[in-house]
Amino acid sequence: MLKVILVDDERYVIDSLRATVDWRRHGFAVVGEARSGAAALELIRAQKPDLVFTDIRMPGMDGLELIRLATEEGLPARFVAVSGYAEFTYVQTAMKYGAVGFCLKPFDADEIESILRKVREAVEGRRSFLGFELLESLDEGTPAAWARALRILGELGFPCAEGVGLAVVVAVGSGSFSLAPGVSSVEVRLGPQKRLHLACLPAGAKGTDWLGITGVRDVSGIGYAEATFTREGLRAGLLHADLAAHQHFVRPGTVLADYSRIAHDGARATAETHRLEAALESHDDAAVRAALDRLREAAREGRLTIQHLLLAYNRTMAYLGRRDAADREEYLFRHEQLAALHPDADAMLDDLAARLGRTGLGRTAALPEEIRNEKFREILRYVNQNFTRDLSLQSISAQFNFNANYLSQLFKKTLSTTFTDYVTTLRVAHASELLLATNLSVSEVAERAGYDDYFYFTRVFKKATGMTASGFKASRRAEGGGAEARGTAPPT
Repeated sequence: MLKVILVDDERYVIDSLRATVDWRRHGFAVVGEARSGAAALELIRAQKPDLVFTDIRMPGMDGLELIRLATEEGLPARFVAVSGYAEFTYVQTAMKYGAVGFCLKPFDADEIESILRKVREAVEGRRSFLGFELLESLDEGTPAAWARALRILGELGFPCAEGVGLAVVVAVGSGSFSLAPGVSSVEVRLGPQKRLHLACLPAGAKGTDWLGITGVRDVSGIGYAEATFTREGLRAGLLHADLAAHQHFVRPGTVLADYSRIAHDGARATAETHRLEAALESHDDAAVRAALDRLREAAREGRLTIQHLLLAYNRTMAYLGRRDAADREEYLFRHEQLAALHPDADAMLDDLAARLGRTGLGRTAALPEEIRNEKFREILRYVNQNFTRDLSLQSISAQFNFNANYLSQLFKKTLSTTFTDYVTTLRVAHASELLLATNLSVSEVAERAGYDDYFYFTRVFKKATGMTASGFKASRRAEGGGAEARGTAPPT
């Protein structure tokens, strides 16, 4: 929820403004009221609201002076000036001082709702940009990058000091939820389907009850982790909370998961994954099936994370691939891909067990050469036109009724690359084009290039280009662009 403060020297005006619109329906929560400009300035400093509705005419410090002082201090709030007089000079002065809107008394619901929509879009756009910059800074790992991360958190209104306890919450899904009114937190967008919430950890707090999470709607999973507010602590806390948020895949029906409870069973998870690896190395199908069954049991007990299951999936797929394609390398690289491929752990393990039970694994060596080439061209054309979608070798193979092992070989033999590397090349080239040719934010570029996880995009882009996306955009534009940044057109 975005935070709002209402300022007016008349109590009935504040009550009227509160009652005019359904603030929560528009994603806002009224977190404070003030009856004077001076009191409002102190409240803004303490609460770091996203939006302030302030009357212009008040005794002492009036609304215009409040807007001016708060803007000069760099306080992260947007202002809407309120007046009972339709005077252009008020509007002009308010806008000059930084107000984003102006409304008259008595209040009109449609007018205020229009302002709220515009402010929400602006705030979320800015937070999306800052979230991406924060992730890049954490991934960079230098003292300068950490200092930049602290400045970003300061702009977001994060109240914690370095070294204190930190609560990290990651939510997966397009919906929302609310925290208890007394919990001071900031929200950062990590992708179209993922949001990060950071809060100071109260002394003596145990578990997640103190957060007071309510109103969960259209959210697949919420993950909670605790850390110390340092670069490494924040980075680890983010990764741990993300894993906990995907416990809904491990144990269907799990909405809120505390990473510390999962991590407590880390020894069991390690033992089960090692048992599977030993079975795979022995080339004993019966032992592999038994190890998969034990993983299923551990998953149902909540003793694994989705990362353990991703490892098991990739190791088992490699084992199966060696039977028919010795050089098969098309694995999943992120647990989000696994969650997109299967609805839950049971379905994933059922699929692996079914693959183990097949004989021959759908050999395709006898297919006529000309039919194979024609099919491959069709698949390649589809990939070239849809690389920004969530593609995997398995999903494409199923869509085109084509053997996944053989398709993997065709990419290597025909294009001298793996399927994953081919798609990554297309996406990075497309992202580079967008960074140079548009004014889109880096987070918007990541989404349009097919990445729903900003943290992952920062790593992929840096690995491919040697630069962060923000650095690439700045340096290439300073140079005036260049053909080398635009990549090559994919074959059709």
